[in-house]
Amino acid sequence: MKLLAYLVTLIAALGVLFVLFKPSPSTAPTTALNTASAVSAASPVSPDAPAGPGEAKPAAAVETPATAQPEAQASAVKTFALIVRGGRLASGPSVIQVREGDRVRIDLTTDTSDELHVHGYDLHLKTRPGELVSLNFVAKRTGRFGLELHHADLDLGALEVYPR
Repeated sequence: MKLLAYLVTLIAALGVLFVLFKPSPSTAPTTALNTASAVSAASPVSPDAPAGPGEAKPAAAVETPATAQPEAQASAVKTFALIVRGGRLASGPSVIQVREGDRVRIDLTTDTSDELHVHGYDLHLKTRPGELVSLNFVAKRTGRFGLELHHADLDLGALEVYPR
């Protein structure tokens, strides 16, 4: 009988805690793809971070207000900074997530001469050691596309383009 009383009390207490701490609809989190902060969160490189010796300063992610109209968000350039050192991705997102129609800019700094290749889009960009290069394009195809340093056969990650 005591066990039943404890269980009823515990269930009642949990119910009260749920009602007190339940998030309201206005404070509920949104998905990463629906917020403009996903752009800056996708690129962990700080625009104020000092560049190392022989290294270009990384570009910052372009942010748009979350309250902007979808058309305005689509016209803003989504910028991602990638740094490759020692044959691996040293800084930047391994998965770049954008929406169909977004203007995308990939800033890349490597310590070797190579060629960035975006599979599925058939885009190529030559790199030189320590030099910042940028690849600009509109995300017209949806799906998941590999990012590769072609000559080193180095898989940098993926570009994920979601339907608008």
